[in-house]
Amino acid sequence: MTGPGSPEAITANFEVASRRNPFFAQLEREERELIDPATGRLRAELARGVACPVCDADDAEPLLDKRGYTFVRCRGCTMVYVNPQVNDELLERLYTKSLANEMWVDVLTSDAERHYNIPHHDWLLEHMEELQDGRRLLDVGCSIGDFLVQARDRGWDVTGMELGERASAYARDVHKLHVIEATLEESKSPDASFDAVTMLSILEHLPQPKRVLREVHRILRPGGVLGVIVPNVQSLAVMVLRAQARTFTGRNHPNYFSLATLTRLLSQVGFRLAAAETYISSLPAILNAAQLRDPYLAEPDTALLAAEVRRLIDERREELEALICRLGMGYRIKLVAMRVGRTADG
Repeated sequence: MTGPGSPEAITANFEVASRRNPFFAQLEREERELIDPATGRLRAELARGVACPVCDADDAEPLLDKRGYTFVRCRGCTMVYVNPQVNDELLERLYTKSLANEMWVDVLTSDAERHYNIPHHDWLLEHMEELQDGRRLLDVGCSIGDFLVQARDRGWDVTGMELGERASAYARDVHKLHVIEATLEESKSPDASFDAVTMLSILEHLPQPKRVLREVHRILRPGGVLGVIVPNVQSLAVMVLRAQARTFTGRNHPNYFSLATLTRLLSQVGFRLAAAETYISSLPAILNAAQLRDPYLAEPDTALLAAEVRRLIDERREELEALICRLGMGYRIKLVAMRVGRTADG
């Protein structure tokens, strides 16, 4: 499902239709409130320095600065992360009290977003079903619960976990789902109590993803599966847009995975990669940026490009979008991994 009229190609129309623009405007306002006007950086009393969330090294090179946050890359494993980060106490409060985070529900309930998510959710479910027969599923950070509804319709016994009050209320009241309002560690689920765990657009938000994944490993039965969706820091869009890429939000996204760094992290905590793809070409945003236009707000246009380039895009657009994703340069990664044994530290 690609091409100019599809949500696979992120365009200005999709940004409007999915109600993303008001969310990002509010997020930018909230991020500014955390910045010290004297330094232009995250306020010292709100910040904490961190090591690499994958290899634990404390040796990183700066990549870019955006709205008072510094994004760095580990010299050892190439993981990209924010340093310093918002401290844990403030981060926990933001996930229950932030207006921007509550506004994300408006994005998820839009027809455009729902239509777009369905095939990628089905891809995860199909691969998880192929790898094992169990049907006890926990979705960590389930938000409004659309993924769980798809899973329930396919015969899964589903449970959600969500901290956001508005999102969890929607999942319970509209979708009639069982939702636990706690973190994974607070929930204290028994060992081996689930056949599958999913974390869809969650790992990029966690200040300590390795610790949480160890807990996922504990609550999965041997041979259980993990489904993950994260932004792809090695996407073509991120390479071209750099700081303009909306995924770079220092407050909400402390972590930026590539398929290589995510696979390494999963291996450390006892998972083996079973299937992975990248998706969303972001070709219209890339083309807008190449013409010095706003990548997200400018209507897709190729008027300023060379005639040969315009002809290539007009005649072979779907092939180009498919090639970007096939080369591992799509804007998001979706993967399924199997629980294979003990974590690296026992």
